[in-house]
Amino acid sequence: MEITEELAAVIPIVGTTKGSDLFDKLMETFQNLDLQWNKLVNITTDGAKNMSGTGIGLIGQINNHMRTLNCEKLLVFHCIIHQQSLIGKVLKFEDVMGIVIKSINFIRSIGLNHRLFKEFLKSIEAEHGDVLYHTDVRWLSRGFILERFFNLRSEIEIFLIEKGREVLELKDEVWIWKLAFMADLVGHLNMLNLQLQGKNKLVSELYSNVKAFENKLALFINQISKCNFAHFKSCQSIPENARDSFPIDIAVNALKKIEEEMHRRFKDFKYIEQDLIFFQNPLSINIEEVKEELQLEVIDLQSSIDLKSEFKNLNLIDFYKRLPQCEYSNLKKFAMKMIVCFGSTYICEFTFSKMSYIKNKYRNTLTDDHLQDILRLSSTEIQPNYQQMCAEHQMHGSH
Repeated sequence: MEITEELAAVIPIVGTTKGSDLFDKLMETFQNLDLQWNKLVNITTDGAKNMSGTGIGLIGQINNHMRTLNCEKLLVFHCIIHQQSLIGKVLKFEDVMGIVIKSINFIRSIGLNHRLFKEFLKSIEAEHGDVLYHTDVRWLSRGFILERFFNLRSEIEIFLIEKGREVLELKDEVWIWKLAFMADLVGHLNMLNLQLQGKNKLVSELYSNVKAFENKLALFINQISKCNFAHFKSCQSIPENARDSFPIDIAVNALKKIEEEMHRRFKDFKYIEQDLIFFQNPLSINIEEVKEELQLEVIDLQSSIDLKSEFKNLNLIDFYKRLPQCEYSNLKKFAMKMIVCFGSTYICEFTFSKMSYIKNKYRNTLTDDHLQDILRLSSTEIQPNYQQMCAEHQMHGSH
């Protein structure tokens, strides 16, 4: 049960990128690396039609091929981070974002305005720094700019008035409430996004973060409907005598829309929710909810005092590694299947980020083979044994 995440191959595709084209390249890679189709457990995609299509898409072609080989059915996920970032896009609040982006662009897009604004902030010893640009490409940018804009709203209003660009919304209590609420809500979504990122994340851990956020949304809906801002710090900073103008209906509807989107978008993971719960908490699961081929082993596990103690002291992977193979062969096989599932495409995005630095305009003669080798070296977690490598090769003393 030695688990590792490594880049297998980088395959160039010239021409179309239909599901059949992707499948042909995948077949080629399996043959070159001598990989077995019956060992394939899970595929996680970014949701693109040529990838996720169950007919002529890549997923559909793989499923058809595996059926001909009598292989076990695949677990197919839409990247949990990608799903979460799409959920945030349902928060339109165009009347808020439009004013915010327009004001920031006026300040930052003109060099003189930006220099004068920074000097103004410096002269009054503002605590919150400069305004930030917003870009849809970056997942976390909206939350940061809204929070910064809210904290600097008074300074921004004064500066814009001096420049003859007065924004009436900055005097509107309802609009200020919307800005504060949106800044806090997007901040919570950003926090979830950060929790989902990173390498070596188990799919059960990612799904636990999502379930926790769903429970938080239920709490937020209940509290916001009563004007309780315990978990909304920007809203807390607005004086209590202005709370009569808080748009409760708009805020509650926004929270409910996020809740509905989460239920809809994470249905891929709900199909295996029971397996994820069992994998993460094998000692507390109800035996009746366990697959029959695992029930006897789970009873032995839950009855073992020693293994209960190890479960408290070890992480999940190390715990399942410690289980004796002869007694828990089916349980270890099940655990391995859960461990090797990718809940997100983070490792792919990480590799693409590396590639954007490696494959730049100054390296236009870089071959596909060299690119693959460099990417593999830059993304690997395997540490080379340089001493052994040097010992195996005789080198000239002058070099």
